[in-house]
Amino acid sequence: MEDESARDNESDRDLAAALHEVGNGLTVILGWLEEAHAHAGSEGPVAEAVAIALARARRAQRLARVAIGAAVTEGKPSVEPLASIMDECIQGLSPIAAKKHVDMRAALAPECRAIQVEAGHLPSSQLVGKQITSASARAGMRAVSG
Repeated sequence: MEDESARDNESDRDLAAALHEVGNGLTVILGWLEEAHAHAGSEGPVAEAVAIALARARRAQRLARVAIGAAVTEGKPSVEPLASIMDECIQGLSPIAAKKHVDMRAALAPECRAIQVEAGHLPSSQLVGKQITSASARAGMRAVSG
């Protein structure tokens, strides 16, 4: 039992160290994305791609910090409509879809339009991304989700 507990503690430390390194790497990526965002303008596919990458990197950095118990400097997490998360996922996959001649759209049932989720909440954002990626794979499109 002690060996199992020691292995669990070591695994927890290894995971925390890995997530700390991921968070550090994302800090560098965020810096470059913010620089690109400042130079990309406010419209067009490059500006949209940079904005999506920036939002996802911020969300991922927040998740990594929360997972290791570190302070999150952005304050209280914001709340986003589920529809916005779906739109972001589809928009992020759009370049891949276009190359495969796949038209991606999302529709929410009326009773789901008011659903709000915590921004960057891992289960909700990953679930939406995984569902869209699964649907696109069934349509014959190979996609990578994050």
